[in-house]
Amino acid sequence: MTYISQGNTRNFKELENTKKEKPAEKARLAEQQVNKDVCIVGGGTAGWMTALLINTNYDCNVTLIESEDIGILGAGEGTTPQFITFLEEVKLRLSDIVANCSATIKNGIEFANWNGDGTSYFHSFNMNDDFNVLTPSNILIIAKYLEENKDYNHLNFSNLLSQNYKTGFKLRRKEQGKHTELENVCSYALHFDARKLADYLKKVAIERDVVRIEGKVTQIKTDDKNYINELVLDNGKSIKTDYVFDCTGFARLIIGKFFQTKWKSYANKLPLNSAIPFFLPHDNHVKPQTTAIAMKHGWMWQIPVKDRYGCGYVFDKNRVSSDEALAEAEQWFGQKLTSPRSFSFDAGSFENTVVNNCMAVGLAQSFVEPLEATSIWISLINLFEFINLDLLRNDDYYLKNTFNKRCTSRNDEVAEFLHFHYLSERDDTPFWKEFKHLYPMTEVQKELVEQVRQTVMPISTVNVMWGPSYTMVGLGIRQASLDFRKRYLEKTDLFKLFQRKEELVKRQQIMLESCILHKDFIENKF
Repeated sequence: MTYISQGNTRNFKELENTKKEKPAEKARLAEQQVNKDVCIVGGGTAGWMTALLINTNYDCNVTLIESEDIGILGAGEGTTPQFITFLEEVKLRLSDIVANCSATIKNGIEFANWNGDGTSYFHSFNMNDDFNVLTPSNILIIAKYLEENKDYNHLNFSNLLSQNYKTGFKLRRKEQGKHTELENVCSYALHFDARKLADYLKKVAIERDVVRIEGKVTQIKTDDKNYINELVLDNGKSIKTDYVFDCTGFARLIIGKFFQTKWKSYANKLPLNSAIPFFLPHDNHVKPQTTAIAMKHGWMWQIPVKDRYGCGYVFDKNRVSSDEALAEAEQWFGQKLTSPRSFSFDAGSFENTVVNNCMAVGLAQSFVEPLEATSIWISLINLFEFINLDLLRNDDYYLKNTFNKRCTSRNDEVAEFLHFHYLSERDDTPFWKEFKHLYPMTEVQKELVEQVRQTVMPISTVNVMWGPSYTMVGLGIRQASLDFRKRYLEKTDLFKLFQRKEELVKRQQIMLESCILHKDFIENKF
């Protein structure tokens, strides 16, 4: 199973939600027989995704413990393309997620006003799509645009879709009958209502024989090796277990509080520590994208799900209060806003994701930003690798140690990338003016910036972030050097170069016209 999605080309109707197993599937599950009792502590998106993945990949007893008294954070409500891979893996239909979870399409993220000049730039997912001019193979086209100081957002097909309120799906009629299907032509992800998604995943998991127990874990018992073998609940019920997944969110009940695992803070890169969420209504005619808006003291997210936006302001509580942040958001949107609560956080991760016979997932393992997409993304990559390495059965110390190092490395790389966004040219407020001095560029970032200046597209030197993603942040550092232009552009047949560009743009326009409107997708009008 490949855990990095390289694009989504499956048909919309192809992801069947079924309990029927093919012979090959039964054989695989037989090989995966582990005769173990697995306990997942905590529900929410992280807990129920874990339950479905373990239930799908192993023939074992899966029990999830959660309490109705503990709510779901639900701050971001977004994903990356790895979530589509998850749906395929656990045999869930995309249409059912849309119908039950108020889901919408996410073509990427638009970053607005991060340079303080009112401009924006668009970051899509994998840019190797057939209709995307903005690929490494077209480096000279991009270089020419940079030389002329032109914005190349319009060469990004995912951005074109969003600006035209369209999805990357087109209708395809079957040869017989009038039934139509949706065929996807580029990478995408989803937005959703976090509570509805958790409820739907719970419903499916219980139908597939995952046992749900209401309650809170009040005592954790271990054997002589300090491996967890029993969980005691607040109602006195005792549950025997062979393996535990800590999905307790910010409570970090097991990996953090019980095992006392060391926490690695990212405050030296990501100093923002508070967020105030709020909601805005809409009529479903919305761009299929997440929007990140730079503000005076931090930034806001705006995420469309069906019938509303999920929004929030991320800020440093040492600089501005929740009331002041909300007042600025009200001024931006021109209306009175009400927030259900504010919350504080410390960006960072635990140095070990697996301790003895317990793995931390989601917010119980790390937190880098309130947008839930990052947490789900890292959670799925970690879970897929956990299954690939068969760590449920393989208790090898060195294998677990390698796994832990990879998980830490992923979190570190994400923190580096997010920090990179703040190193903009904006200096109109104390926050933006001081950020670059208080939290300067790291050596890794300096190397990548130099690659951008010399070659336009940097070589991917990281494991999680796609190397060229660093050129998409649009922060005024992506200008090709004079040396680069002399070495490459002057030796290039510019007529052929732009002939190729025009051909690609023409293909984009044809495909754009055939793709369906996002509003029709949301309202199932196909």
